[in-house]
Amino acid sequence: DTLGIYLALCSSLVAILINNDDRISPASSQWVFPLCLAVGGLVTYVDHKRPEPFSTYGSQSKGWDRESDETMKRIGIPLWVGALIFLLWAGVLIMCIILVDVVEVDNTNLHIFETMYRIGSIIFGGGQVVLPMLQDEVVPKWMTKDQFLQGLGLAQSMPGPLFNFSSYLGAVYQGIPG
Repeated sequence: DTLGIYLALCSSLVAILINNDDRISPASSQWVFPLCLAVGGLVTYVDHKRPEPFSTYGSQSKGWDRESDETMKRIGIPLWVGALIFLLWAGVLIMCIILVDVVEVDNTNLHIFETMYRIGSIIFGGGQVVLPMLQDEVVPKWMTKDQFLQGLGLAQSMPGPLFNFSSYLGAVYQGIPG
């Protein structure tokens, strides 16, 4: 798969550039990586439509079928409920960002919620994917690098998903309410 190799190589080079160039703000990585995913999807889509694509693609599926009951049974919710859930998620994300960054509401708990919600919302992948962005957000504003790494070690030693780590970060920053 030649196209896939080139896309992976370009994404890797962008990641190395973003994370190792002192002139580029670490905060820009939160927008660059989702952008790399979108560009990769667009390039793959355009390649798929070409008469002689670089990659081999499987046969097209039927896709979304409004008339079929099987689609609704598989998903389990009507389309309008899915749209409502998406709008609620996006509305909370946008409102939090506006309250913290634009209106500058002085509420520590809102700031903690906004940071965790924003990072969790725009990162694709497992818990370890979140760690570099999380570290850029909380060190040295909320805690030292040693405290961050100690909490990461503690969260890794516990069973279950890595989201336990967010509780630790809030507790170190603000005690029990955090």
